[in-house]
Amino acid sequence: MRQHFIRNTAAALAALLCISTVPFTASAEESLKIVVIGDSIMTGAKLEDVSKSCTALIESGSNAEVQSFAKDTYTTEDILTCLAQEEVQTALSNADVILLSAGMQDIMIPFFESIEESKAKYNLDFDSFDALYQMPLSDTGLTLTQLNRIGLSMNSAAQKNQTTCHDNLLKIGEELSQYKKAQVVAVNAYNFTNILPDFDSLSANRQNAYKSIMNTMDKVMANYLNAAYTEMSETYGYSIIDSYTAFSGQAYLYTNLNSMDYNPNEKGHEWIATEVLSAINTASEVTMGDVNGDTWINATDAAIVLQHAASVGAGNGGTLNRTYRAAADVNNDGKANASDASSILRYAAIYGSTGEVTDFT
Repeated sequence: MRQHFIRNTAAALAALLCISTVPFTASAEESLKIVVIGDSIMTGAKLEDVSKSCTALIESGSNAEVQSFAKDTYTTEDILTCLAQEEVQTALSNADVILLSAGMQDIMIPFFESIEESKAKYNLDFDSFDALYQMPLSDTGLTLTQLNRIGLSMNSAAQKNQTTCHDNLLKIGEELSQYKKAQVVAVNAYNFTNILPDFDSLSANRQNAYKSIMNTMDKVMANYLNAAYTEMSETYGYSIIDSYTAFSGQAYLYTNLNSMDYNPNEKGHEWIATEVLSAINTASEVTMGDVNGDTWINATDAAIVLQHAASVGAGNGGTLNRTYRAAADVNNDGKANASDASSILRYAAIYGSTGEVTDFT
């Protein structure tokens, strides 16, 4: 601790002297700013009441200011285009939290197109997996061979964009990494076909037919989409909401599986919102005065607070995210400024010379 203090004190004191000559006014800290980037998972597509969407629940549960750029049909390619827009970049630069959901549309658009093609080919009239896999086969008008062919078509479609989707997700992760102030929280991809509520009641042949689809979709999600989300977490420290594990084996509880809609139902949105709010709150648990999260409270932290204060004073919005602004506000006046930097320096000086832990008064 003493070495950290000695090495950084001179620079921090010089910065403190410099900033004291610059007029500085800081308003009280603003509300949490959440920017949403994503697809229909974030928009609440097909919900009867959009106030039950995860985005709406997160906004009400956090008293946050939420700005959403999510669109129902956004593929990863669309999201990369979205991230290049000036309006979006401005919002992301000011965000405390970036909420991301991407990749499902890349897989689901061709998947459902293949279903419509099969319905036309075999002159079928069904709108649910219940009808296709749980009705007596004679009632569907299909032979087992035809049912298996439909499944093979679905499998092929599900794999069509898996590699491109994986690569685009990594690009999205890299793009978001430039917004240093924000905590990125990403909802990974779940297998909405896992599993029918009455799966065990199916005949062995029907179970095998359905397992073919379920297992293929599982590999797509685990080996491509979620492999990219895991890499984002390991490379950039993003918080990943693991819907894949939570929905596994009970997709019918969290999605509209029976009506062949992969989007979350109200229960699914509630689960996502609860996990996101928990991730945001967990990230807020920091040590007062430790504004870079290195577990030390020293002159480096004071210098960082001064840089933030100078940025705010120049009208640039500051350099600390909301979590570390809270850690910087050691005098608890709702601001992170030169006064807090001075208190942090004083704390570091006492601890560095005597080893005594004091408060920030």
